[in-house]
Amino acid sequence: MVVKVKREYQDVKGQLYQQEEEYRRLELSVDEIHKKRNDDYTNKVVDDFWK
Repeated sequence: MVVKVKREYQDVKGQLYQQEEEYRRLELSVDEIHKKRNDDYTNKVVDDFWK
């Protein structure tokens, strides 16, 4: 069980880090990054982890 949760956490963390790299690549402003961090995709990734 612990291994499964750890794997899922690493997967979610990886997805979120990929998003952060995309923000840097696109050279988004602080406000744009804030909006992206609270968009539907990011919320779904986090929500799916907690289900």
